[in-house]
Amino acid sequence: MSGVTFAEPFGFKFLDPTGCTYYDGELFQYNLPQRGEKWGQPTMHPEPGKPDGEACGAGRLHQMKGMGAQHGPANWWPWWSRGIAELVGQDEEKRGWHGLELRRISPQIFARCLRPPFNWGHQGNLSWVNLYGADLHGADLYGAVLRGADLSYANLRGVDFRRADLCRANLREANLSWSNLHGVDLREVNLSQANLYETNLREAALTNEQREDAEENGAILD
Repeated sequence: MSGVTFAEPFGFKFLDPTGCTYYDGELFQYNLPQRGEKWGQPTMHPEPGKPDGEACGAGRLHQMKGMGAQHGPANWWPWWSRGIAELVGQDEEKRGWHGLELRRISPQIFARCLRPPFNWGHQGNLSWVNLYGADLHGADLYGAVLRGADLSYANLRGVDFRRADLCRANLREANLSWSNLHGVDLREVNLSQANLYETNLREAALTNEQREDAEENGAILD
């Protein structure tokens, strides 16, 4: 679960580019904010269930309490969500509501909120996130799941990646100077042409080629 969570009735919804989620192969469309709207029109469950204290199950729309995209669709993007009508149930990571309202999070705001003092990504699940070219300098991504993430060309200067899962992430030409990748497994990460000046790679798992590149580019290996 994300280290940063939000109090009821606020949280996140992770949707595909058309504003949809999928459950058992079935598409469900959410109402997105239209021009001039801060919050979209309510999206209500067509067959609302009775409150039972459970976060999962039929008759509820799910809301994540923090930055946890593990249940999101492919090509997800985060939206602010506000629970409305009745709360059916909840657990540590999510809530189930009869209805949700959504508010847009721009790429600039998302990147800003991954940096201090907000640190949304701390121990969050950001698998397959698209942060191409984003400015994340100084972000706290300690313990974050970033499997398959696109961080190519991003400004990652001074980012704390300790204990992060970067399997199959793309960091091509990213600025990783002064970032902390101590002990991280980077063997399946694309580090092609990344700036590794003063990057902390102590005890990181590297391929021979990655280690040679790191030595040539001023990374800290010992």
